[in-house]
Amino acid sequence: MKESKYTPGKERVVERHLLRQATLLLAGFLLSFMVVDAQEISYPKMQVPLNIDLALSGNFGELRSGHFHGGVDFKTWNETGKPIMAPADGYISRVSVSNGGYGNGLYITHTNGYTTVYGHLEAFMPKVAARIRDYQYAHQTYVTDLEFGPDEFPVREGEVVALSGNTGYSFGPHLHFEVRKTDTDEPIDPLLFYKSRLKDDVPPRASSIMLYVQKGWGVLNGSDEKVFLEVKGNNVEATELTGWGKVGAAIAAYDYMTGTTNYYGVQSVKLFVDNELVSESKVGCFDFDENRMLDSWIDYEERVKTGKWYMRSTIAPRNPLRMLKAYNNDYGWVTIDEARIYRFRYEIRDIYGNLSVYRFNVKGVRQDIPTTLANYFYFMKAGEPHSLTWKDLSLWIPKDGLYEDLQLNFEERDGTYQFCAVPTPLLENAELRLQVAQPMTADKSKYYIAEEWDGNHIYRGGTYEYGWLKTSVSRLGTYVIMVDTVPPRIKPYQETSWTKDGKVSFKLSDAESGVKDYRGTIDGEWKLFRFSSKDMLLWCDLQEEHIPHGHHTAEITITDLRQNVNKQTFEFDY
Repeated sequence: MKESKYTPGKERVVERHLLRQATLLLAGFLLSFMVVDAQEISYPKMQVPLNIDLALSGNFGELRSGHFHGGVDFKTWNETGKPIMAPADGYISRVSVSNGGYGNGLYITHTNGYTTVYGHLEAFMPKVAARIRDYQYAHQTYVTDLEFGPDEFPVREGEVVALSGNTGYSFGPHLHFEVRKTDTDEPIDPLLFYKSRLKDDVPPRASSIMLYVQKGWGVLNGSDEKVFLEVKGNNVEATELTGWGKVGAAIAAYDYMTGTTNYYGVQSVKLFVDNELVSESKVGCFDFDENRMLDSWIDYEERVKTGKWYMRSTIAPRNPLRMLKAYNNDYGWVTIDEARIYRFRYEIRDIYGNLSVYRFNVKGVRQDIPTTLANYFYFMKAGEPHSLTWKDLSLWIPKDGLYEDLQLNFEERDGTYQFCAVPTPLLENAELRLQVAQPMTADKSKYYIAEEWDGNHIYRGGTYEYGWLKTSVSRLGTYVIMVDTVPPRIKPYQETSWTKDGKVSFKLSDAESGVKDYRGTIDGEWKLFRFSSKDMLLWCDLQEEHIPHGHHTAEITITDLRQNVNKQTFEFDY
């Protein structure tokens, strides 16, 4: 499902980078006048979309896999079917139905300059639901994405527009709710409108702090390896730390709220050294194209290896993410070049102003800095295009593809191509081409490129052209050519309950490339089968589809991403 129609493009990314470079040269006192605190902005009054006790299971800007959480998740207390009301006058401008993502999603464009978005819905208001159903049958598709003008579905403040649910990529009943600027489609924190409706006097808490060096330019305790500091309560448990050269810091932390056991993302992180503000991150308004930049902000290696989210206080030179700011002229790196104590302090806050402070020291001790041996395969400088050709491999990285300079240690082993031992994220996708040396199958459409990681193969697609497979990749990792000639599988689900429940259900699976499409008929006629990608369940509501009682035949056709097809028929009584 598309997230946004707004794409700033490459020019805007470069413009932001140049703006940051200029900002770094300004004095700190001038910056304080330029930064406008979001709390000082006046926001229009909007009604809460749910008339229930309010609590969050997720907050705005939480770090998620490959993206920032674009809204808040309101709890619906393990129930679906809660009425959702329009928070202000406007019109329904878009509805979407998808197998994952938001599931059933609804968009309201308001007259106040904002658009609200609702995800994981159980049902739409009747006249909207009828329009969706007409489209689904006219085009014989469950997946739907429709846009409307101001005169088609106008709504008034307080009007019920939908019912809450658990559809799409949702793992428990709740309402995903967003507020976006209508003119740019940029999401902002909904709590800016509803802050007074929830109580929060619990500060964020850190679990760990990580120190690291710029390879070849810094050392910690005689090594260039990372140092981890555990946090207990408000205390950082640290033995004596010694450092020299360029040192960076990162923090793993979550926010908490009054009356819940959930944990959330932290809104603000500031790093001070000797009472001077070095860098900060503040989760605020963002473009959807900035989502991928999250991978450069966090310690990506720790994320993929351990699952922990360390927010780095250094900034990759070509990461234009607006949430990040460095106040020295070295991207947040701390230079330790004096024989004295350097006093580090982290301040983390939530949107309510609750604050936690963590202190630790690094003693400046002159010591040998480990040299970075020049044994890499290829050096890639950020800000330049790179073309790498090696035997049966070709890689093209565009000019704005790298966040920072990269020493590429490429290896080829038995048909496996490793660019980086730990995947390295890219700002813009690279084009990867691998040559098919010995045909594994006569049908070239069955080939695809997979990424290997942690014993798994992740489908990355690929188009076959003149003996080569070509695809686009968002990170540099380990890749291999694979072939998929096995059709997906269809298995009846809870078949003994079909008559009683009035639903025919099937579990779908595909061990190779993955399910792409499906089609269902009953007694030879197309019927609306719903599909949930989170549990790979396909089902048809017989009563809703006006199937009469009696003996029937369902035919299910499943196609995977390499065009392997499985068609099966199932007889049942209803």
